Amino acid sequence: MAPDTKERWKKEVGWLLSVTDHIVEFVPTRQTAENGTTMEIMSTAQRRDLQINIPALRKLDAMLIGYMDNFVDQTEFWYEKGGDNKRDDDKWWMPTVKVPAEGLSDVTRKWLQYQKECVNQVLKAAMAINAQVLVEMEIPEIYIESLPKKGKTSLGDAIYRSITDEEFDPIEFLEGVDLSTEHKVLDLKNRIEASTIIWKRKMQTKDAKSSWGSIISFEKREQFEERAETILHLLKLQFPGAPQSQLDISKIQYNRYSPGEETLNSVVCV
Repeated sequence: MAPDTKERWKKEVGWLLSVTDHIVEFVPTRQTAENGTTMEIMSTAQRRDLQINIPALRKLDAMLIGYMDNFVDQTEFWYEKGGDNKRDDDKWWMPTVKVPAEGLSDVTRKWLQYQKECVNQVLKAAMAINAQVLVEMEIPEIYIESLPKKGKTSLGDAIYRSITDEEFDPIEFLEGVDLSTEHKVLDLKNRIEASTIIWKRKMQTKDAKSSWGSIISFEKREQFEERAETILHLLKLQFPGAPQSQLDISKIQYNRYSPGEETLNSVVCV
């Protein structure tokens, strides 16, 4: 990065994260009065998840800038903007990279591959933080209200039969599903996530007259939910770069951390 770009980047990140200093929770602390009496009072402190995640994200940001700084002294390739060098693909805004006619040397190729691996590790760490934050966020009521009352309706007959069959193998299940496009992967993920939430609510509902009630035994419903969770886990491993699901988007949009807390208007997401 050019020095002015780097300085602007650091300043804007600081602005973005400054609000997190004021996202607090009450914690018990001991206070000693002038007469020596000790009492426990409630004081404010930065929310615990932010105390852990914000320093980690700052460290990842510093690592990323460091990796970009490694390119300062390289002379074997360069970038050109505009004119005949304008890109016509989905990354049209990026400059076109130019290399010598004979190509890159083996040393530079290995060095670039190493830089790529380092940046990928930063990305994986940031995505893991994002995933954990999303898991801990409350499921918005507006998302729950949009769900059908039966997991079978969300999944469709074919997928429902596969998940509820006596003989179930998650690997075989995924091998038999069409996952040839990003859209199809996301559609399956949305269906599976919706079904797990529906089944969890049914297991939590004892009133058979409730619209979330269930005529299937608790044990069976729990088994179906565990199978669906296994499929979700395998999907995330197999397609780590898949777009965020309807549930994740809903959580980010309505943005509540847990019941009873104020709406969080600044969520760190990659």
